[in-house]
Amino acid sequence: MVLFIGFLIKSRMLYDIARQYFSPLGYKTVDIDRMHMTILFIGDPPSITRSQIIKAIREKIIGPPMYIVLKVRGLGLLPPDKCTHIVVFVEPPKEVYEFRHKLAEVVSRFYEIRDRYNFIPHITVAHRLKRPRQNVLERLLAMLKKAEQKLPSRIPVYKPVAIETVRGNYIVYELFS
Repeated sequence: MVLFIGFLIKSRMLYDIARQYFSPLGYKTVDIDRMHMTILFIGDPPSITRSQIIKAIREKIIGPPMYIVLKVRGLGLLPPDKCTHIVVFVEPPKEVYEFRHKLAEVVSRFYEIRDRYNFIPHITVAHRLKRPRQNVLERLLAMLKKAEQKLPSRIPVYKPVAIETVRGNYIVYELFS
């Protein structure tokens, strides 16, 4: 069970792009309700610590700016050596970095953050379990170029939430009212 903080993204456009261009290549499209940009990957803290982390964030952090827009930079594959996730790379405003820093300060009082990949601002739109075969990879690269032309230039984000993954499902915890 992994815990992270993320901004919810509800983009029908990103969903439709992923479904049209990447589902035929064996990638599963991320459901609209599950799309997010991870702000802070925390790791797998014990249940009691999870509760403490969420409570501390609610008590010690004043919510982020009410309206945040991400600049879209393009499509790509993560991790680069496996190509299992199709992502939209985004550029968040500086307020997101400041918010991330505040979150890390609060969380680190309870748990050592285990962020394996550092902070690469992106939205996963499709994924698969295994690296695609070479013939699929070649078609995938062509589809990335076509799909990139359909991307919006900006994406609004919704409220930040704590998200816990449990056996492939998400449990979403509200952080701010």
